[in-house]
Amino acid sequence: MKPIRLFLIATALAVVSVAASLPASASAATSASTPICTGTSVVGGGDGGLIVVPTAGNGTGKWACDLLPSTVAGLAPVERLQIDLNDCFDFSLAVDGEYGQHTYDAVRTVQAMEGVPVDGDYGPVTIRGDFFYLQENTGNVTECTTIAGA
Repeated sequence: MKPIRLFLIATALAVVSVAASLPASASAATSASTPICTGTSVVGGGDGGLIVVPTAGNGTGKWACDLLPSTVAGLAPVERLQIDLNDCFDFSLAVDGEYGQHTYDAVRTVQAMEGVPVDGDYGPVTIRGDFFYLQENTGNVTECTTIAGA
């Protein structure tokens, strides 16, 4: 075999070997193992108050869930996300429960502002990055805060 052909074969094998050893993308791994947000729950806020957040089921408190534009539409968790984006970040999204282009773009904007991976999906990585400050009612005061322990 000619040296150039051997070099090309060795290079191709090295590329395949490296690609096979790389982990799956974060969003693919998250989507495969994280449930879809299908409800809302009242959970503890960062300052000890209670806040309403999208969760895996109503009243479960399991906020480690995903809202993905491709799989979620017309659900209460999307409405909750839209309300929080409007109230905490001054967007003017229609609160319609549809994870459409405007909601997707708003999530991407806030992700970029907060320094977390910009993918337009609302999920555990986004919450753990403290990107999303959820609306909290404390008496007559409404403030935006992070989820405790995120």
